[in-house]
Amino acid sequence: MSIIEKIKIIRAQTGISILECKKALIKNNLDISNSILYLRKIGVLQAAVKSLRNASDGLIGVVINKSRKQCVIIEVNCETDFVSKSDDFQQYMEYLCVYFMANKDSKDNNYCYDNFTSNIQLEELRLNLIAKLGENIILKMVKRISLKTGFMFSYVHGGAQYGKIVSIINVSNYIDNDSALLLDISMQIVAMNPKYVSIDSVPLDILESEKKLNTNLTNFFKNNVLLNQVFIKNNDISVEDSINNKFTVLDFNRFEVGLN
Repeated sequence: MSIIEKIKIIRAQTGISILECKKALIKNNLDISNSILYLRKIGVLQAAVKSLRNASDGLIGVVINKSRKQCVIIEVNCETDFVSKSDDFQQYMEYLCVYFMANKDSKDNNYCYDNFTSNIQLEELRLNLIAKLGENIILKMVKRISLKTGFMFSYVHGGAQYGKIVSIINVSNYIDNDSALLLDISMQIVAMNPKYVSIDSVPLDILESEKKLNTNLTNFFKNNVLLNQVFIKNNDISVEDSINNKFTVLDFNRFEVGLN
């Protein structure tokens, strides 16, 4: 077998550059197995160093089960938008979404980065990806939402399943004919960033604080309350008017890269 053919095999299995594959082969007497092992060892060491670098870009992914009663949201950070758009990074996102939807072994539905470093399987996958892509990668957040009542609908800004901003809306009933409207309201949450569902859900201490500041509460509600906001698809009506009693918005969540 020629050295070029061996380089192709090593590159296919490791994703490392042709030059590094060639160096590894020469260092390991043209032995493919030892070259792959060597590359993985130095890759982990390099990844450990890169793990100290800041990672403020990345993507958020969401997956909702068929019953629309459960969903998992993950955030993975990297250093550049270029890497977040790569096939390898998005395949990693897909793997994590499937993994955390299937693995419900934690009593806590909300995870943070420290939970992942002790998971050997996930940590090895992360380190290998760092070595391959050349950037620090952090599995920053996993959040699982489970509903007892209602149904979930999601919108991902910038992609079908992964993007920079994600909204999850919880509604009282799910009717296929209302799917376009549900999408519009989910987009509204992403674009207008409301803080509360309805006026009744605004905490009393927040209202009291605004009153002390002589805030125009009508404007405050239009800016911060989802149902009172001007509907993005029709500026002549509110979000509540657009729903027109077809369903009730029970709750919503909004996630943005770097802000969770």
